[in-house]
Order: sequence, then structure tokens, then C-alpha cells
Amino acid sequence: MATITTCPSCGQKHPLTGSGQCPNAACGRSPAGRIGARQQSSQPALMSRLPTNVWISPPMIAVGGVSVVLYGMVLFAIVSARRNALAPPAAPEQPVAYATITAPSSRTSASSRPSASSTPANPTVTKSAPPAEAPKPESSKPASPSSSPAPAPPTTATALNTPTPAPKRPVVEAKVESWGPLAVAALSPDCQLKPKGSRLHINMPGSLHVLSPELRNFQAPRLLTSVKGDFTALVSVTGKIMPGTDPLPSPIGPGTLPFTFQGAGLLVWIDEGNYLRLERTSIYDSIEGKQHNLVLVEHCRDGKTTDSPREARNTDLTLKFERRGSEIRCSYNPDGRNWLEVKRQNVAFPAEVKIGVSASNASPKPFSAHLEDFQIIGGTPSAGKGM
Repeated sequence: MATITTCPSCGQKHPLTGSGQCPNAACGRSPAGRIGARQQSSQPALMSRLPTNVWISPPMIAVGGVSVVLYGMVLFAIVSARRNALAPPAAPEQPVAYATITAPSSRTSASSRPSASSTPANPTVTKSAPPAEAPKPESSKPASPSSSPAPAPPTTATALNTPTPAPKRPVVEAKVESWGPLAVAALSPDCQLKPKGSRLHINMPGSLHVLSPELRNFQAPRLLTSVKGDFTALVSVTGKIMPGTDPLPSPIGPGTLPFTFQGAGLLVWIDEGNYLRLERTSIYDSIEGKQHNLVLVEHCRDGKTTDSPREARNTDLTLKFERRGSEIRCSYNPDGRNWLEVKRQNVAFPAEVKIGVSASNASPKPFSAHLEDFQIIGGTPSAGKGM
């Protein structure tokens, strides 16, 4: 018995033949072939389009490209920020300014010339923008902000603007003429006095400033006042005294001095050949190679000197003169309590003498003598001071 089937194309029923074709002449199709062709032709074509690996599929390739672009942008931003952080800040660009400098007129009066305490009025400087071509002459008179510059005379020159420093005022040391009751009796131009209340600083350069008939030098600074009769004079010499070891050239012959010397203290003065001084000193003996700190009494009579030294510490000392008739007692106080007598010196001085302070330097090292609390007790002050 033959199998009946329905043709899916024409819908007619017919027996299934071996060829599988529809017996309807108008159809003539093979249902099995049509279905088989459709299944065999469409399914393999679609499956062939699929990639064999998902990582090389178009979506993944697109995602990868976008990721690479974003990563590059982030990396570029990080590198740029790092470079800007490490780079030094650029200085702001300053515009090049030009100045118009006007030569001063030869008829300028003395009253219009600049003084040391004011800024010069000439040359006149007018700032302008850098010219694109040769600058045009401008007026020597400064132009106001609301007006344009007027033509200048032929003497106007244009140059780069450079700041003109204000002139420095010369330092003028105040001239010191006295310290308490004492007046300046002798002071070399290279020495300075700096009083401050009860203190006095005497500054000397590294050269010969002593009282010495033998060396023919009387350049030691001195401040004196006149007094009659018996008196007591006191002064304190403070600070360290270090004259150094290198001697000065001898002023009276070849070679150098055999010592260095610095000191300061009290002075009774008649003239260059007659005086008495009591000083706290420090002397370096070049022959011994040793420094000595001394309280020195030096008496000069008719141009000849005798010394009476006493060893002391290189520390603050108070010195004292006591005149009793023709005798002057010389002593010092090392601790503020006890007075130690150095010598009682007989002098052939008149009743009226000059009493004060002095300082000496015989060393290439500068010396600053520090004196404090000068006093005169007793005696009769004279009307004249100094020398």
C-alpha cells in the first residue's frame, strides 16, 4: 500500500514516490529537497560567519581599541602633570622699556643741581613701549599720563632704561671734644673717640701711638683737665688687652721694635718732657717670647723716663692717683675691695697740673681702649681744660 503525503508547496495529496517529487505538473517540486536545501544552505552559512575565537571578535576588538585610547590619554595627562611639577616656574616676561635721557643744559643754575641728600632731577627719564622702528625724539620734560610726548631738542638720546641708585650720604663721625670733665688735648686724625655715658672707647689703628721721648713719638690720644692742689683721680680699664707678637718697624733705626705694647690709664701731664702715667698694659717681649700683663708707672723728667712695672692679671682694673704735695701715690684695685700700691713717686710738678687719661699702641694690631667711671676728688678745678 502506497504512502500518502501532502506537498507543502501546492497542498495536494499524492502518494510518496521514490523520486520525492510532487506529481502535480504545476508544482514539480521536491518537498524533501526544498526543505533539505533550505536547511543545508542557510545553517552552514550563518555558522561560518561566527569567529572561531571570542577574543578576536569585532566587539572585543572595539572594546580593546577604546581601552587603549583611554589608557593613552590618562598616561599622557599623568606625564604632563609630572613634567609641569618638576619644571622651574618661568619668570614673568618683563617688557623691555626704553628711556629718554636728556642732556643737562649748560645754563643750569647752581640752585637746580642735585644735592647729596636728594635724587638728581636730571637726566629726565620717560618710560615708553619698545619702538618698532627708530625711536622718535621726545621732550626733555616728563609727559603727563593724559598727554602725548612733545618733540624733544636734538640733545635727546634714547637708551635702555637702567635704575639710577640714590647717592649715598657720606658717613660723618661726630667730633668728640670732651668726656665728662675732660677735654681732648691730643688726637691723631686716624684715632676715634666714642663716649657713651660713663664709658669711653679710644680706637687706634695698628701703628705707633705712644708717649715716648726715646722713640720721638707723642701720638697717644689724651683727654685732660687742669686742677690745683691735692687731689685723687680714678679710672677703670676694662676688657682684654692682646698686643700680638709681630712688632712694628723701629722709627729711630733699622729693624723692628723688640716688643709690642698696648695700654691705657691715668696721666698727669706737664709737657712732652715731664709727665707721670699709671696704665694697665700688656707687652710682648720678642726676646723672651713671652707676654706680660702689667700695671706700669712711668715717670718722665726732663725727657728721661724710668719705669716701675708690677705683674697683674689681664682683667678689669681700677687705677688711682693720689697727690699729696710733691708725692703722688700710684695704686690699683683688682677685685673692687683691696687697693694695691705700686709706687709712691716724688715729682717736681707745679701746684697746677693737667690730669686725665691716655691710651697707647705700639703694635700692628688695632687697639680699642675701654675706660669707665673717671673721677676727680678734691683739688681746685681750673678754668681752662685740655692743652
